Amino acid sequence: MKRADRNVSTDVVDALRARARRRRWCDNVKAQIVTESFGPGAAMSEVARQH
Repeated sequence: MKRADRNVSTDVVDALRARARRRRWCDNVKAQIVTESFGPGAAMSEVARQH
């Protein structure tokens, strides 16, 4: 769909969907993710995919 064919309400819905996909973690889970990412041989992209 071309940008000119879209309307404002479609843009608002897209923005709300994008916000809904945002992940939230509690502090202890964040700490675990950081620890995993700094582990020996760890690749950030692999750690991110796991979470």
